[in-house]
Amino acid sequence: MPTVILERPLEHIALVRLNRPEVKNALNAELRDLLAEHFQQLGDDPTVRCIVLTGNSDAFAAGADLKEIADADVSLDTGLMLERKAFELLFASQDQKEGMRAFIEKRKPVFEGR
Repeated sequence: MPTVILERPLEHIALVRLNRPEVKNALNAELRDLLAEHFQQLGDDPTVRCIVLTGNSDAFAAGADLKEIADADVSLDTGLMLERKAFELLFASQDQKEGMRAFIEKRKPVFEGR
C-alpha cells in the first residue's frame, strides 16, 4: 500500500493524499521523502495549477512519527528539532510566507505560485 497517493481528479488539479491510516498519517522519513518528490514533480509540471494536500477520513496528519524518532539513536529533543526542520523545508514556499505576512498585516495576499 503506497504511503502517498497521487490523484488527478480534474484537469490542472493534483490531489496528494497521505496514506498511513494506521498511524493517523504520522510523518515518517519515507512519507516526507515521497511528498518532496511529488511536490517537485508537480511543481515542474506546467499543466498543474493547483495541488491539494489531504489525509484520509480519520486524520490529516498526526505530526511527527514519534515512534520513528524514539527508535532512532538520537535524543527526543534532537529528533523533534530535525523533524521541525524537515517540515519547514518541505512546506516552506514564497506563497506560504506571503500568506503569513498578509495575515499578520491584515491585508489580501499576493500569491505568485511559488
